[in-house]
Amino acid sequence: KVINLFTWILVLVFSGLGSTQAQNPTVLNESFIDGYHLPHAHDLVVDDQGCVFVIGSAYEDGNHSDVLITKLDPDGTQLWDIYINGGSRDYATGLALDSQGDLWVTGWTDSSEFPLVAPMDATLTGFRDIFLMKIASSDGATLYSTFIGGDYSDSATGIAINSEDEIFLTGMTGSTDFPTTENAYQPGPSFPLYFFDDAFVMRLAPSGAEILYSTYFGGTMDDSGDRIA
Repeated sequence: KVINLFTWILVLVFSGLGSTQAQNPTVLNESFIDGYHLPHAHDLVVDDQGCVFVIGSAYEDGNHSDVLITKLDPDGTQLWDIYINGGSRDYATGLALDSQGDLWVTGWTDSSEFPLVAPMDATLTGFRDIFLMKIASSDGATLYSTFIGGDYSDSATGIAINSEDEIFLTGMTGSTDFPTTENAYQPGPSFPLYFFDDAFVMRLAPSGAEILYSTYFGGTMDDSGDRIA
């Protein structure tokens, strides 16, 4: 017997959390994001209008994780969602809003056919690469999408955007040729034989198509970056 498993992402909006007096928070609204196999939420941001953007993963065929991105209005009504299936494992880990209110999403993918738009790097060079995408907040359209990576396994877990819309990424790399810049603090891997991962720090132009700074950061065992600010 084949059993289809469905779960839901639950988004709760609370009031009273910013108060200096001790009190129980009040649930203002709750929203379920459903219709997918085993969806999981990994990160969310809220824009100036109170709209909520949620990223996560889901399993369309029950075998490979795919990227799920959803927008809800301040009342919790789902405005749009997009489902990105690259053919293998695709995993969204972080998101940030730029000054125009558009969404930048990062994570990792094993999919050589991951959907790309005007990419800086169009080739999955290792068995796992970072992806970076720009998503229009109005309708979920993909405005930009690229691979970033080297000859082995690379993944991004943290993303931030500064006041000039420059993009900052961190995560981990096992590649011996991860893209670094001339002024890198650590231009090469600590243990360049694929056995251990290093953290990395990367700064990109507002377009996402130019690396302004990139460095390995690690020691002789496994190291990874999780969040960046």
